[in-house]
Amino acid sequence: MIHPRLRAVAFDYGGTLVSFRRPVASLDRLDPELARLLLPVRGGGAAPRGLARALDARVESAAGPSGEGSDPAREVDIARVYDAALLELVGHRVPSRTRSRVVWLHQRAWFAGVTVRPGAVRLLEAIRGHGLRTGLCSNAPYPPAVLRAQLRHLGLLAHLDVTVFSSQVGWRKPHPAIFAALLRRLRLAPGAVLFVGDSPAADLAGARAAGMRARLAPAGRAPLWSALLCEVAALGERS
Repeated sequence: MIHPRLRAVAFDYGGTLVSFRRPVASLDRLDPELARLLLPVRGGGAAPRGLARALDARVESAAGPSGEGSDPAREVDIARVYDAALLELVGHRVPSRTRSRVVWLHQRAWFAGVTVRPGAVRLLEAIRGHGLRTGLCSNAPYPPAVLRAQLRHLGLLAHLDVTVFSSQVGWRKPHPAIFAALLRRLRLAPGAVLFVGDSPAADLAGARAAGMRARLAPAGRAPLWSALLCEVAALGERS
């Protein structure tokens, strides 16, 4: 099969461009701020101990692929997830404006738990240096503005031409809708895009089913990626 010339390389996020660890200290520092924010809702009652950690555990459990509904490919309603978690922890319903602030504070605490993979920025710069576009396509139920703020904090956003999150699309990889959204944003035919991810099912199989080329990211903390750069250079020159 003859592919069009390569025009863009798109990446998964967690496990590919970055790695995650639970930011326990950052969550603990969040407790006093959450307590003050939720004080009017609690009616002056004492806030639960370890509120941020408890919130984090409930959100993670409910926001996973099997956390809500019967279709693991459909993205969860993250506002509902936080509303349910806060009702359980605080004992009262939280106004939407307060809940939005809680989401932002909680996700900001997670900035401390994200580490850019070695060589990731250099790789993105080199891809652009070959005249190609760069993209990110991630299963992430959180508000896009928060996710882009995280990318900016990590120094990645400036090196990405396109970002697509499952929270925008309503479907998670490997569902074709999220890959279709990526291609629309890139304004490219599927064969002109190489997708790189860490999941054989969600990333490789999903991208290939959408007509894209796909490669598996190196595991662990292996640097990103001299072999991929050689392939990108070759594909970019090939008709």
